Amino acid sequence: MKRLSPTALHCWEKDREVFYCRYLSPNRPPRPPQTNPMSVGSGFDAYVKAAAHTIYCEFNMEYEVGTLLREQCEEHVREWATKAGEWCWDRYQASGVFEDLCKEIDKSGTKPRFEFSLKEEIGGVPLQGKPDLEFNVGVPFIHDWKVNGYCGTPGATC
Repeated sequence: MKRLSPTALHCWEKDREVFYCRYLSPNRPPRPPQTNPMSVGSGFDAYVKAAAHTIYCEFNMEYEVGTLLREQCEEHVREWATKAGEWCWDRYQASGVFEDLCKEIDKSGTKPRFEFSLKEEIGGVPLQGKPDLEFNVGVPFIHDWKVNGYCGTPGATC
């Protein structure tokens, strides 16, 4: 492992034995299959990224919603993720948040970047992430979409 991702760092903080097995062990277990909760974020990401890319960049088949869904959602959950992602995307638009995001991008002095690698060393620890979106509004704005709670129990509290 050359660099830590935010996911790996979270795993380290949560359970160091699992971290070792997943990232350092010479006999790593296979990656678990994508679940519905994992895939809803990928589905939503496909819709919002395709829409933003269409507005701000030249056409690129890699950012077409169907291509993104095929790339990001494993086949056994793809139909579910497509519907769930679209439901979340519809609410994101209806809430006005996507429109607000576009207003911020419009102020940007740079063309937005999608799906890029960000590498930095902090305190001697090499880190790497793959944010969803970056643009500059005087300072770099880096965004990574998350969908939390979609598959949660309604009304549950801690």
